[in-house]
Amino acid sequence: GGMVVYTAKPPSSWDFEAFNTDTEFVVEELLRPNDFANVTVKHTTNRAVIFDSALFHQTDRYRFKKGYENGRINLTLLFGEMQKGDDDDISGSSTSSPGDGAKQEL
Repeated sequence: GGMVVYTAKPPSSWDFEAFNTDTEFVVEELLRPNDFANVTVKHTTNRAVIFDSALFHQTDRYRFKKGYENGRINLTLLFGEMQKGDDDDISGSSTSSPGDGAKQEL
């Protein structure tokens, strides 16, 4: 498992609620046109993942050994003003990407 960070951002007109609840639009209009281009960063001990949180992101599937000591700890720190995508380009292609439809794993 790990963190999946897509290369698409929401339109600048979206508020927090739309950003976090309009899943069908995000998938069909923003992620699918870019073939779900993303960077996936694997979980490992003492790893920090720093990225633009305006990019759509999710936790990848994970499987850890059973037991308290084998779990994961997730700490989220936010700062600054969110820079959303351009309303004229809802596909998110104005963001930097690892390539058209690319999926990278780190």
